[in-house]
Amino acid sequence: MNPFFIEALNMREHPIKKAKKKTQEKYITALTYIVEIALSKSNFHQNNARIYITKRLYLYQNQLFSDISMTNNSKKYRTSCLSAFARPWRSKYRFMLICDIALILLEKPLVLYAMAIIEENLSTKRKVEVDQIISLLQNKQEIEKKYLPASALINQYRANRDFFLKEERKIVVTANMSAGKSTLINALIGKPVARTSQEVCTGNMCYLFNKAYEDNAICLLTQDLKLNATETDLHSYNWSEQVSISSYFHKIMPDSPRLCIIDTPGVDAALHKEHSKRAYDALLNNNYDIVLYVVSPTRLGTDAEKKHLRWVAQNLQKEKIIFVLNKLDNYHDFSDSIEDSILTFKKDLIKIGFDSPVICPISAYFSYLLKLKMTGQVFSEDEADEYIVYSKKFKRSSYDLSHYYEGVQCLPTDSEEIELSKHAGLYGLEKIIYGGKSWRN
Repeated sequence: MNPFFIEALNMREHPIKKAKKKTQEKYITALTYIVEIALSKSNFHQNNARIYITKRLYLYQNQLFSDISMTNNSKKYRTSCLSAFARPWRSKYRFMLICDIALILLEKPLVLYAMAIIEENLSTKRKVEVDQIISLLQNKQEIEKKYLPASALINQYRANRDFFLKEERKIVVTANMSAGKSTLINALIGKPVARTSQEVCTGNMCYLFNKAYEDNAICLLTQDLKLNATETDLHSYNWSEQVSISSYFHKIMPDSPRLCIIDTPGVDAALHKEHSKRAYDALLNNNYDIVLYVVSPTRLGTDAEKKHLRWVAQNLQKEKIIFVLNKLDNYHDFSDSIEDSILTFKKDLIKIGFDSPVICPISAYFSYLLKLKMTGQVFSEDEADEYIVYSKKFKRSSYDLSHYYEGVQCLPTDSEEIELSKHAGLYGLEKIIYGGKSWRN
């Protein structure tokens, strides 16, 4: 994926916010000037970089400097603003400026081109400092005391750099309608990103990418690019074209690869036959590591489910498929048996042609509520009530799903939320997704 799209950038605690207004004005003027020159005069044309860089610069201007009036755009004034940061007593702002330029331009050829422009205004001694900042951005050496004012920005650049170098793991999610596919995706991400509804939601492909860290921004790419998409943006786009979303994924595992979740249309939308074609094309033509096949217990044995299962058995690599038995929060311990449902589903899968099917039981909705709780997000009134009900339910031994996952046991040191995530199946499923095979059925 384009690194510009998955870049994380948290500006909430930016050190320039503590500077005087006059300094801030010169800072954003110099920043804009350098970025625009780098874009206009360099020969870099990779991955639609100019669109992303322009949007990122606009984000800086509006999030950090929304109350700064940039009325003077003359070259003389812009040059004077840049020259102001050449002075020794402005060194901490110069260090920040270099880091911000690197975070906006991102690609090394563009960054080095911009640094050459800055160095035109500097003495030989100050040019050495620029080289040292660039070295700090590209390597992991300890940050010297004089560069500490820019340390937060240096660490953000490093975190993104290291994240881009990680291997990307791709996961395709498939299901018939109303299986809870979008709710499961939201549970894995820990945010209400994917649309959830009883209606036909996913009409085209949606690619969801995680970021290196939480920057409180969701990027949305449809026909337009939004680096800070609102809730309205996420729920108002149409499915006429492919959709891409990037956000930080709140996960239980301490470390993770880069992840791409590919959300596919439901395959049994009677009024939208083209949806199933798109879903099958995605399953046949994408290079993925895991297929999450989501199924609702109420749909087991239906003609639509059998049809999709047979197609999957005949066309996909079986060792990559994980069956997610969802909506177990709807079971009643006096009339339903989770274990019997899993055994029955397993027998049906073996009949269809899956020799050793992997079945992961889960409550995707309670898992989603758990993620909101664990990350301090605000519940709606209904969500708050439902969290209490499901917490009580999944504390019962009859709803403990952890023993269906190998290597997942509740420990005395577990917090209540971690223990519940094990009982609800979320912990075990994330171990498989992020850490490789770890299951038992």
